[in-house]
Amino acid sequence: MRILWLAALPLIVAGCGQTVPTFTKLDGRALNPEQLATDKVICQGELSKAWMSSTVEGLGRHYAALDVYDACMAQRGYRVTRT
Repeated sequence: MRILWLAALPLIVAGCGQTVPTFTKLDGRALNPEQLATDKVICQGELSKAWMSSTVEGLGRHYAALDVYDACMAQRGYRVTRT
């Protein structure tokens, strides 16, 4: 059951927000689609870990997990913008 939760979590979190993330490189370089896809998977894993270990309830949990995702992407050189 826990594995199912982890697999579904990115879809659940993505469905909660009505924003679409866009990514740009902090250094202004062009995005490498393959590297972006890899980095997104890594950061979704970090988001899942944050979600499962969070003691925050309700919508605060959602925003806390998104903060972890955004910080993970920033560590990899991306700026995340949600519109």
